Amino acid sequence: NLLVNASRAVSPGGTVTLLSRRESGGTVAVEVVDDGPGISPEEIEKIFEPYYTQTPGGTGLGLAIVQRLVELHDWRIEVKSGPEGGTTVRIGSMRQVK
Repeated sequence: NLLVNASRAVSPGGTVTLLSRRESGGTVAVEVVDDGPGISPEEIEKIFEPYYTQTPGGTGLGLAIVQRLVELHDWRIEVKSGPEGGTTVRIGSMRQVK
């Protein structure tokens, strides 16, 4: 869902980047970064609400499901977007399975 949303946000020829980082304490973070127009602060407050969508024909369930999965695993999710554009969604505190 994060990659689909990011790819829909960018213009043709735009960039979506998937990053993974090792964090302190043995956890891992994954980031989905796009160079789209960005998300307003007012909209960021709503994007995880079930049935909230700005996509024609969308259900508004994708990010609600992502957030629920993050919570169930005791991970952390963070969204950063600025007025100059671009959005980063970061899922962190993911424990490595041994």
